[in-house]
Amino acid sequence: MIKSSAVFPCSGKIWHSGALLCILLVGSLLSVGCAHHKRTTTETVFERGWIGGEYRPAHIRHQIFSPRDTLNAFPSALVPSYKAGLLLSSLSTNTPAQIGGLREGDLIVAIDEQPVSTLEEFRHAIDHSSPGAKLEIRVFRKGKLLDCSVLAGREKFKRQGELMIALPLITRELDLWPNPGVSLIVLGYAPNPGHRVELASAESQYLKSCEPKRYQPIDENWRAWLVIFQLSRREIILSQDRVDAPDKNLPRNSTDLERAEAETTTLTAKR
Repeated sequence: MIKSSAVFPCSGKIWHSGALLCILLVGSLLSVGCAHHKRTTTETVFERGWIGGEYRPAHIRHQIFSPRDTLNAFPSALVPSYKAGLLLSSLSTNTPAQIGGLREGDLIVAIDEQPVSTLEEFRHAIDHSSPGAKLEIRVFRKGKLLDCSVLAGREKFKRQGELMIALPLITRELDLWPNPGVSLIVLGYAPNPGHRVELASAESQYLKSCEPKRYQPIDENWRAWLVIFQLSRREIILSQDRVDAPDKNLPRNSTDLERAEAETTTLTAKR
């Protein structure tokens, strides 16, 4: 039996038609995985507290479910009072944290008198603070504990959800250890342990300069995938601004407003 196959010359090299078809098939699958996605962005603009800075968790010893970038080293002088903290690895100028006295290399061990164990807890405390509110942050610097008062700034963002078709066998890698996500290649979940985009950071400025029209500063909350489908939740950062201290005579939240109204009612009744 005689077999024949077509060949294609290319820069002096000969390719079998079967190999070429395989390359075209893989290329088409990749293009499908990248092109088929659906994004939904809310029109509502949300805001939360913000102080700036990039952080890495640090623990006294290795934690079973700690994030990959955790530093398994901790000053012995702080034990047993503290066993975990956050290393301030990068800090831009004119951010609330920098103005409030924090410096690169500081080890943050507490916020508002509450020990800091994870980056997620630290972000949660800042996110739920009112813009202009004072945050008491305790740091370990050059062998001493220092307390810094930081006025929370304001970060504005929009929420976005995305459904995409991807190729897990190519784009995913096996990760059986929950730190904190887990991947079985065709099935997985990857939460964000608390990392955030800083608009004034060198990385953000570089990406924006390379692609000024396409660049979007995005915080990814989580990703989950099953076979070829991937679902993600993220936030598009619109602005990060400092906020001056609020007027002490003005109510800052609903509780303060109710208290102010009650005091006004009492004064009126006395009169």
